Parts: sequence; C-alpha cells; structure tokens
Amino acid sequence: MSVVARYDEIRAIYVTSEAWSSGVGRALVLQAKILLQASGFKTCSLWVFPQNDRAIKFYTAAGFVHDGVAAKSFTLGSQTRQEIRFISPLSI
Repeated sequence: MSVVARYDEIRAIYVTSEAWSSGVGRALVLQAKILLQASGFKTCSLWVFPQNDRAIKFYTAAGFVHDGVAAKSFTLGSQTRQEIRFISPLSI
C-alpha cells in the first residue's frame, strides 16, 4: 500500500528584483502548485520572514494564508532568524 503525504513544501523561490511585478514569480508558484497537485498532494506550505511584507503580500495574492503555526528559528551566520509558515490548498 502506498501512502502519499497530504502536503509538501515549496522550499524557495527567488526572482531578481528587475523581474518583480513581471509575472515570473506567479508563473513559478503556479507551476510548483501544478506539479505538487499532479503528484497527489492536497496542500503546500512555504516559510517567509515575518518582516518581508512584499513576500507576504505576494504569497497571499497567490492563495497562501498564515496558518498560525509558531515561527521557526534558525541561525544564519551569527544571527538568529525566524520564519512563519503559509499554506495553500492545491485546487488550482
């Protein structure tokens, strides 16, 4: 019996600032959602720096919502950073 996880994670999407507002980011997120859905996943998640208002606005417009899970912390160099999780159903 094969069991498919209910959700997967988009680990990173980076678009150079020269391409912001061009549709490239939207196309990447849409393609990721299509591939995840085709693989049997029902939901996807991603993590965002809570102070990155531009990314939060972008992901919210793409159908993601903050799910209220506690922020996760990690160390980058000598600094501790936090990220918050957003989720989206994969019904495209």
